[in-house]
Amino acid sequence: MKISHKIALTSVLGNLIEYFGFTLFAIFAKQIGQSFFPKLDSFTQLISVFIIFGTGFLSRPIGAVFFGHFGDKIGRKKSLSYTILGMSIITFLIAITPDYESIGILAPILLLFLRLSQGFFVGGEGPGAALYMLEHSKTTNHGFSGGIIIASIVSGSFLAVIIGILIDSLQINNSFSWRIPFFVSSILGLIGLYLRFSLPETQDFINAKKEKKILKLPIVKVFQNYWKEMILIASLGGITTSLSYIIMAFLTPYLEKQLNIEHIKALKYSSISIFSFIISLIILGKVSNKFNPRKFIIFFSYLSILLTIPAFIAINSDNSILFMLGLLIFPFLGGGLCAPAYPYAIKIFNTEVRYSGVGLSYTIGIAIFGGFSPVICSYLIKTTELYYSPAFYIIFLALIYLFFEKIIGSRTKLN
Repeated sequence: MKISHKIALTSVLGNLIEYFGFTLFAIFAKQIGQSFFPKLDSFTQLISVFIIFGTGFLSRPIGAVFFGHFGDKIGRKKSLSYTILGMSIITFLIAITPDYESIGILAPILLLFLRLSQGFFVGGEGPGAALYMLEHSKTTNHGFSGGIIIASIVSGSFLAVIIGILIDSLQINNSFSWRIPFFVSSILGLIGLYLRFSLPETQDFINAKKEKKILKLPIVKVFQNYWKEMILIASLGGITTSLSYIIMAFLTPYLEKQLNIEHIKALKYSSISIFSFIISLIILGKVSNKFNPRKFIIFFSYLSILLTIPAFIAINSDNSILFMLGLLIFPFLGGGLCAPAYPYAIKIFNTEVRYSGVGLSYTIGIAIFGGFSPVICSYLIKTTELYYSPAFYIIFLALIYLFFEKIIGSRTKLN
């Protein structure tokens, strides 16, 4: 079945809007830290905001189970409509949350609760949108479609960076400036909701319903029959998300703190890296169509082990060419790992448990390994005093994935 432009556009737009709102938290980490943790020093403010940022990933598996259940029972389309509506409401509430000076300790507690709620809805959105688009596309084009899906997520982050640069350039009052894009995001979410109402259900789900394959509790079958595959996809979610969030969330504060680059310049450099990530996802997604997704991911996992330390060394070089090369290595690695990730995952789970299986396993990896990668990378630098120490974390995650791929993936039958 050929994917229609409307389906592709709406899937992409929904992802872009949701992840725009989700990433704003990291882009404005410094300003949010000043608003909600004014009594702490600048480093502890940043760590505190990144911890709250990371908690949004802890609630993702819960959202994946909840929306995965309904996605496998009543359809992908309805479940995705609920995720974007919920995300819009939560993003608006973040925009109007009082700061520490107004309500004291309740302010960061409220922010933490809203971030957890945000993660809950995104837990159903990311895997669901990927599944929806891939079930509408040809199998021979899954790599490219997978690249487009992740590119739409990264585009949301890229838009957040551009907004950050714009607000910094206008020199708007810091205590309020970070709230403006959250307001914008909530409005865009409602537009995305309107567009999703007109989408058709996927043929895979319609067929499963006709054949009476719909299960009462899809998640039970996932745990009964697919627990090994869940471990494999969780490890894949860990390495792909960690690399992604080094590009989208960690790079800006790293350049500011480690290289003493002013905020607006750091944002500009980050925008180059994020835009390169988008291009890399599309190109390498197209290239991956010609290969087995499993082998493609394994190849780029080995490349990640080899190139992450040199990338950090290059970024810290006084040579401007090496600096730019270092910024571009991460998007290259991220594109090769992320583009075929969802196409690989959906080949493992059958239609009747696919939303639940892919969603839960991938978001578990994100929650355990990916979401806290900015915190862990910052902590590694602080404790080791090695500017390239964040590379150790990426290497560690790549080795974990390769280990489970060896003992589980090589014996897993793909649909």
